Amino acid sequence: MRILCVIDNIGSGGAQRQLVNLAGGLKNLGNEVDFFYYNDYSKFFLEELNRFKIRIIKFNTIGKRNKPFQILSFLIKHLSKEKYDVIIAFMFAPSALCSVANFFSTNSSAKLIVSERSFYKDEKNWFKSLLFRATYFGANRIVCNSFTQKDWLCKFFPFYKNKICVIYNGIIPREIKITENNSKLTKTLLGVGRISREKNIETILYALIHFYENYGWLPKFKWAGSLNQSADKVYLKKLNEIIEASPCLKNNWEWLGQRNDVEDLMKNTDALVLASHYEGFANVVCESLNNAKPVFISDVCDHGRIIKHGENGYLFEKNSSIQLSNLFFTFYECKQSNYIGLRKSAYETYLQFFTFDNMVNRYTQEIQK
Repeated sequence: MRILCVIDNIGSGGAQRQLVNLAGGLKNLGNEVDFFYYNDYSKFFLEELNRFKIRIIKFNTIGKRNKPFQILSFLIKHLSKEKYDVIIAFMFAPSALCSVANFFSTNSSAKLIVSERSFYKDEKNWFKSLLFRATYFGANRIVCNSFTQKDWLCKFFPFYKNKICVIYNGIIPREIKITENNSKLTKTLLGVGRISREKNIETILYALIHFYENYGWLPKFKWAGSLNQSADKVYLKKLNEIIEASPCLKNNWEWLGQRNDVEDLMKNTDALVLASHYEGFANVVCESLNNAKPVFISDVCDHGRIIKHGENGYLFEKNSSIQLSNLFFTFYECKQSNYIGLRKSAYETYLQFFTFDNMVNRYTQEIQK
């Protein structure tokens, strides 16, 4: 089967990671897979695509005018020439371009699967989002990576209801052995993600301040995420002001910047902390569970479906820094046997929901429908 995977770029984003993994998985099943992208500002996943021996087709839009029309023209010609059986497009703009291009190509029989990788509350321009979704008329399947997003789409776009399905993110597995020796608490916590208001990082900061005021010590906290290109500079300034005003935070909080070794960072931390106002379903949660590390996570969207309080992590109200602080105390008061239990349950959750094979098999099922 000939498959074309399409996305805007191969930078270090979560959607890019998922599509690269999916392309590799479909290739390993014996399919002929090509990968198309059109913004060439980053080559973050180029090496991985080459490792999978996937043919890359790119259309560099840097410095060009009328970019969407040029990309569309290129795609129409390419789809007409190559005659793919299936097209898989991730994110709004690539999905819209593929839907229109597939309609006008001389090979409009190709099955089109589009995938939404974000959450509706993250959409800043609703009119633009509506226009993009109008192009889904040409899609055979619409994939969401959370049930919350699926339910919202079904409610507001009921005419697409029979096309919509959920496929959770898939992470390439790590071999994990959980022992007493590698389950000693380091008193270090980790946060991962872009620095933006949606991530609600201030709630974590206030939780740590409350923890110190009540218990007289503080775990180290490391945050991995770009401080430059994708960071909300105004928000970052606000966070730094909170940190600077609190000596306990100043000595125990560390901005790591963008990292490509998150899984290695997880080896030396006790748990992941995510206080988001909303999420699709963050890759980093899947990665934490894959590394058998429990998660402190805000009880929003699909989080409560996956994280079982006190079993594989902890749920808290998204704006309750006091509740989060108290959960930190509960966590660090637990016995090592309890921590080992949390780790085992976290890894079992990964095996149930987020394996690489499960994601590839689910897409294969949708292709065959």
